[in-house]
Amino acid sequence: MEFVTRLEEFGDDILRLLTNDLDAENLLSIISLKIAENLVADACLIIATPDQSWVKSGYWSKQQELLIPNIYEYVKKIKTTSKAIAMNQDPQVQNLAKRLGWSSILILHTYYQEKANGLIAVGCFQPHEWSLSVKNRITKMAPLVSVAIAYQQSHQQQKKQSQYQSFLINLNREIERTSQLSIILRLSLTGLGACLKIDQGLILRLKYLDPFFLDHEQIKITQAEVEIVSQWSPEYLVSSIKKAFDFHSSPLFQRVWLNSPKPLAINSLTELEQMGIGPKDLDTLRLHMFPSILIVPLLTTHIKSTRQEVILGFIVLQKRQFRLWQNDEIKLVQAVAIQLSMAMIQNQTLRQVQSLVEERTSQLKWSLDMQGKLFTKMRLQLAELKRLNQIKDEFIARLSDELRLPLANMKMAITMLKLNQSQDKNQVYLNILEKECNKETKLISDLLTLQQIKKAQLEFHYESIDINQIIEETSHIFKQNWQHKKLNLVINYPNNLPLIIYSDRDSLLCIFTELLNNSGKFSLPNTTVTLSIKQITDLDKTMVVIKVTNLGREINQTDKTHIFQPFYRGENSYTGSAQGTGLGLFLVKSIVEHLNGKIEVNNQPTEVNSVYLTFFTITLPYLIETSQLL
Repeated sequence: MEFVTRLEEFGDDILRLLTNDLDAENLLSIISLKIAENLVADACLIIATPDQSWVKSGYWSKQQELLIPNIYEYVKKIKTTSKAIAMNQDPQVQNLAKRLGWSSILILHTYYQEKANGLIAVGCFQPHEWSLSVKNRITKMAPLVSVAIAYQQSHQQQKKQSQYQSFLINLNREIERTSQLSIILRLSLTGLGACLKIDQGLILRLKYLDPFFLDHEQIKITQAEVEIVSQWSPEYLVSSIKKAFDFHSSPLFQRVWLNSPKPLAINSLTELEQMGIGPKDLDTLRLHMFPSILIVPLLTTHIKSTRQEVILGFIVLQKRQFRLWQNDEIKLVQAVAIQLSMAMIQNQTLRQVQSLVEERTSQLKWSLDMQGKLFTKMRLQLAELKRLNQIKDEFIARLSDELRLPLANMKMAITMLKLNQSQDKNQVYLNILEKECNKETKLISDLLTLQQIKKAQLEFHYESIDINQIIEETSHIFKQNWQHKKLNLVINYPNNLPLIIYSDRDSLLCIFTELLNNSGKFSLPNTTVTLSIKQITDLDKTMVVIKVTNLGREINQTDKTHIFQPFYRGENSYTGSAQGTGLGLFLVKSIVEHLNGKIEVNNQPTEVNSVYLTFFTITLPYLIETSQLL
């Protein structure tokens, strides 16, 4: 009975961790502590399978932190099994226990969707016999731990992809902005170092003895000098690296040459020794210090004499510890290699063009005026194209997150529904599914509305509408979405204002929902959002004025100018937690204008420093007389 109770308590703890907004970086460490306490062990290690070595492990111990390099070299040697195994049952498990400093160990692999995705290891610092009860208990824990590993894997994968995409976008902008190749190369290595957590990065360039490849036999093993043109390391000195060496004397780079365009990935010093890499390569790249290495060739287009791609150089990334290079990491480096190859070719072409221009300047003076005008026009066009391209890149990145995150949450909720049998907890996961499904539906609806607006196909269906129903529906959505910020919604609605107006219901719902949602995003916590509605008469025309007010940060003049443009998001949206595609206010403005109304935004300071009062004011025609409503 105690076994069942403790196991249920453990299951409840894991469910709470997965359903709360916990930092996923520490998830497995917290679960390690829970397992050690439940099984009365001195230490616990939760680690993903070696092919997912980038997933952060979880470790807890009564004595010390886990400071063991190359732990995956020991884990990958243990045969995958669905049974709990003690150290006397497998010599590889015994080796892992010795490496961890444990006198006894019990391990069990975890499975997610019928595939091993991790390993649980519990240990004691003194000799210990693991009872059948403990083995049964850890077996019952394994499915929940596998979900936690999968959840952390999904979270870190999304984080990695977002970081990779941001880095590639920034690199592309820098290539477009500057013609200094050294800056581009340095930025590339710095970005790769931050994304892949490497210990040393190099960019090598080949200087061919026969640059036109008139001797076709050179394509097999070329004669060239390898020059290190850029190098980076977060902590180690790189000045001691040899600046240039003969390509013909390097078996490692000859192997990469023959294997091109495929990259070469080596995970450990053992693999280097098995490949027969000589002492020159070991010394040149300091492979004794950084044995885990990834080499990706920099390629140019085919040349006529050989009909083969020419290798301009190599990107070399190295790690001090064992590193199993992942496919997405290799694809990232290949994407960087493509951009660097283009930058190197463009740089060389630019220098040749500049040299030619200098030689012929005296002959072309008569056309400088016309060229200057054309250049100015082209520069403005390029600036506009770059601005639009930047907006597109940022929108695609945001759209990817807006689509991927709800899907990940829905997948997690479905998995927990399969594992959990409690009706109360099932309702929690069903609510998660409904909430994330609504997010996806709204995003798709906004994109369809945008397409209709662009094609002038937006249709309106006028009818008599009770404003109270609109307010009630949108205020309910507001309170659900922003209760975590403790926002208060106040509605000012004069008693003498008619409750029925003649308009399009879906349009009014969109206007009210988007304005309140926008105010919720940029309101300071524990503040009040005010929705006011009043009727005015201007030049014998009756108008309805809708005003939404909130307390937040200043809206600068640049944001005011562009705030109603599609995909635009102000400075505050990048520094805060606000999410979205930047379509909401654009859709509101388009709908308001189709209803023959207008929308304005104003911002004024308050008595509190850096706190501003923001007004969104909408004026719509009142299309039905009050007398007709009586």
